[in-house]
Amino acid sequence: MAPVVPKPNKSTKSAKPTKSVAQSAASLFAPNKKDKRRIKHAQLLSKITKSQHTKKPRRGRANKKLVATLDALANALPDADDNDDSGAGALKRRQKVDQEEMARFSRNMAQLAASAGPVGDAKTAAAPTQKWAALRSFISQTLEKKVPAS
Repeated sequence: MAPVVPKPNKSTKSAKPTKSVAQSAASLFAPNKKDKRRIKHAQLLSKITKSQHTKKPRRGRANKKLVATLDALANALPDADDNDDSGAGALKRRQKVDQEEMARFSRNMAQLAASAGPVGDAKTAAAPTQKWAALRSFISQTLEKKVPAS
């Protein structure tokens, strides 16, 4: 799993204002515009100072915080030494496939060289059919055929 990003705390906008300064000031005198501005400023300052000193208890269970270090990530990867034995006879199988491909390629080149003989100027009506027949035989010879197991 990937490391978890911590969620930001709720902003102070969602916090409910306290009744301390606003109600006591309103009951002493009739507020005018300047006094209302001072009261709002005092409320803001009280919110800020209270939020710095007190921590609200967390609701619900705490988020699972993952700590990923380079050592832990390196331990999760497979070792390079373990990949030495990639299967018994893998090199021999690879060499066998390469030899078969080289033999097939040389057969195809020989057949193409043989079929590309001298071209005459006189065109016959059977030329297209001969070309298609040569192509079909070439494809049938180059296809790998599965030998049924006996």
